[in-house]
Amino acid sequence: MEQAQVFTCQRCKHTLRIDDTLTDLGSTSIDILLAPLPEEVIRPSDSSTVDRRSETAEINRSSKQSNNIDRNGLSIPTSLSYRLKVANRLFDLMSSRSEIDHPMCQECTDMLLDSLSKQLSDASRERDCYIDFLKKVNVSIISDAEQESLQKEIHEIRSSELAAIKTLKEIESERDTLKKELAALEEEARELDKLEESYWQEFNDFHLQLQAFQNERDSVNLKYDHDAKQLEKLQRTNVYNDTFCICISHDGHFGTINGFRLGRLPDVMV
Repeated sequence: MEQAQVFTCQRCKHTLRIDDTLTDLGSTSIDILLAPLPEEVIRPSDSSTVDRRSETAEINRSSKQSNNIDRNGLSIPTSLSYRLKVANRLFDLMSSRSEIDHPMCQECTDMLLDSLSKQLSDASRERDCYIDFLKKVNVSIISDAEQESLQKEIHEIRSSELAAIKTLKEIESERDTLKKELAALEEEARELDKLEESYWQEFNDFHLQLQAFQNERDSVNLKYDHDAKQLEKLQRTNVYNDTFCICISHDGHFGTINGFRLGRLPDVMV
């Protein structure tokens, strides 16, 4: 008994078992598959595909030996190796007609179909966007009168732009002049700040000196007032009064001088 060959998925590298229906093809389909592929459809970067192309001649040679011929001259595949070569030829043809290597397992095929469906959906949306844009462009086509009006408006806008640019240059020139004046004023302000600081320093020094002088003056005035009062007191002082003290007073009904009574009464003898 001939053993069925196991193929490998070109994406996930899992082993595959090829269904027999892929090799049970009619003679016409086999002739199409066995026909040599054009050189331009062979991808040089795919070494496995190029290797499989080299088997084409071998398949053509072995087909005559491996097939039975019916009364009508049609080939009927009988050999398992021949049928596997036909399957390889089918996978080569499928790989050469697209950017996808074959065979693939069911899971990878489903994932590929989902990806292609998404790409188709994106392409459809992009196509719809282009169609909508084309419709808008066709609707927005202006007439000659509108175009002439737009050209006139563009000319006016350009004239206004040139005038604005000229005004802008004048303003920039004035701004540069003002910047220079501002820099000079700032320098002058810094000089004035220095002078003001120097003035306040001198003012504070003078104020301290003035305060010291005022304190000294007040001290001298106090001494002068004290001495003046002492002088006035001394001027009013009588030396004789201090030396010979006369104390005039009274003792009952009698006046006294230094304790001596003056006069007498009938009932009081001196």
